[in-house]
Amino acid sequence: MSYIFIILVLIILAIVTLLFIFYPKYYKLKVNQRFTDGKPIRTIEPVILYAAILLGIIIFIGVSTLSTIKNLNYKVINLSYQVDRMEFDNNRLLEEIWELSDDVEIALYKDAYIQYVEYEVIEEVEDKTDIYSVKLTFALTEKSIDQTITLYVESDDSTQIFDLSNTTVRQSAIIEFELKTDYIIYIEVDDGIDTTVTDIESFNLYQYLVSRFKVYVELDTTGENVATEYYIENNWGNVSEGIPEDGLQINEVSIEIKYDGTTIIEEVYSTPNVRTSNHEMYSRLIQSDVETPFSGSWQVIIIVIDKYGIEYTNIPFQR
Repeated sequence: MSYIFIILVLIILAIVTLLFIFYPKYYKLKVNQRFTDGKPIRTIEPVILYAAILLGIIIFIGVSTLSTIKNLNYKVINLSYQVDRMEFDNNRLLEEIWELSDDVEIALYKDAYIQYVEYEVIEEVEDKTDIYSVKLTFALTEKSIDQTITLYVESDDSTQIFDLSNTTVRQSAIIEFELKTDYIIYIEVDDGIDTTVTDIESFNLYQYLVSRFKVYVELDTTGENVATEYYIENNWGNVSEGIPEDGLQINEVSIEIKYDGTTIIEEVYSTPNVRTSNHEMYSRLIQSDVETPFSGSWQVIIIVIDKYGIEYTNIPFQR
């Protein structure tokens, strides 16, 4: 359709061009003949003809433009409908995925033997550096009753094996974990016919303990000097019987601020701003003797030591 329109426009332009070239000569010839013969002049004047042609072109362009706009509007409406349709299909697909995910979780839960697991640090093992006794508490499903269930805790160089009771669903085991070693924890179920390995979980004690911290650092360069404000939140659950209540509390926080690799502030704090039974927060605003604006590198290093004596040096900052 577009090719036909272009050809039609070219033909019209060719006709108009020819009229502009030859019609003035034709008009002049006719005027001279009728003037010589004494007849009235009935030939259309070029100005009138040009005006009529211009009006026709304007009308043609206007009609074509309106038609094009109408066609584009129709296409936009159609495209908008297709986008809405795609969005509807995507939402429906997401709902189906969520429903499938829920179904999978329900199916896994029905087939699982362990419903949940809790880890609680008791103390550092005597004469063993960075090895801690941890109370692992979990609840089994009812189908574990009267079956032989064995708990395995494996690392690259060791395996700990625990025989579990088959008469109760809630159980605990005291396990020794090396602080920064990766472990695989799973149970083996023997129903007298088959032996099944199920409920596999990875565990790293250090990463587990680090996850209880939230650290926020804000840098303010709008004043005359650079100001650093930090917040450290320490959250832990209510401890069970036999677990030191203050073990996960922070013993001290050290903060070091470096500018272009040079330490400009180094301080240690041991008193929190807020402390409850299972939550504490340290916060402080530190004014640095560095004039703004500055163009160097700014580094804030925070080290936390809890009452177990564990040092945390790589706590990720929250945004």
